[in-house]
Amino acid sequence: MMKKGLLNLLLLFLVVLCIPLTAFLIPTPADGQDGNSDSGATSESGGGGSTETFKLLRTSTGEVLELSAADYIKGVVSAEIPMDYETEAIKAQAVAAHTYALRMKEANTGTNADLKGADFSDDPSKYQAYVSREEFNQMYGDKADEYWKKCSDAVDAVIGKVMLYEDEPIAAAFHSTSSGKTESAKVVWGSDYAYLVPVDSTSDQNAPSYLSEKKLTFQEISDALKQSYPDFVLSGDKAELFQIQSTSD
Repeated sequence: MMKKGLLNLLLLFLVVLCIPLTAFLIPTPADGQDGNSDSGATSESGGGGSTETFKLLRTSTGEVLELSAADYIKGVVSAEIPMDYETEAIKAQAVAAHTYALRMKEANTGTNADLKGADFSDDPSKYQAYVSREEFNQMYGDKADEYWKKCSDAVDAVIGKVMLYEDEPIAAAFHSTSSGKTESAKVVWGSDYAYLVPVDSTSDQNAPSYLSEKKLTFQEISDALKQSYPDFVLSGDKAELFQIQSTSD
């Protein structure tokens, strides 16, 4: 049973590698709220005033920066989406990033000592990635000025826009490419959200990253397992070792 469980765990790990999502914690809906409410997610003005600021912990230095909403979102968008993408895609990323930041700021009320008083960090495994203007210049070299203007113009055009559901910032999960249909939050995180339900996304089939393949030898898989479980031994028919037990719709 242990061997079968470990094999299933490895298979799940390999599948998750193919689903690029910004990692974040979705709080459980408040008591009395119905995740299937008819009140839909909407794009609203708000939260983007000139006085709004975010406190960001830079993990590389330990410094806490206080940034205007516009400056923070520009740094996030620069890190999260290539600047050769369409302007409308950059705008959409900006709205999602701003919404996400508001939700995380509300969730982190000084109780996380690791943040040193910040609202969140630039650790992309926990929050959103972020690059400074200097780092942006290094990323894009001769095109830095052109791309920074493109980024700035796109963010400035939507800095007052966030996505709300029942007057609260939504859990603005975003990803690069789906398999042609998005997944339910209930399946992924165990909580129902009326705005995170399966929808058609067949246009993703045209994306360059729609399908990728990684080949591992039997020995590579065996060695990887032994690193975590020294006494674990793969044996038996190799064709029978890995099986998909179940899938969601």
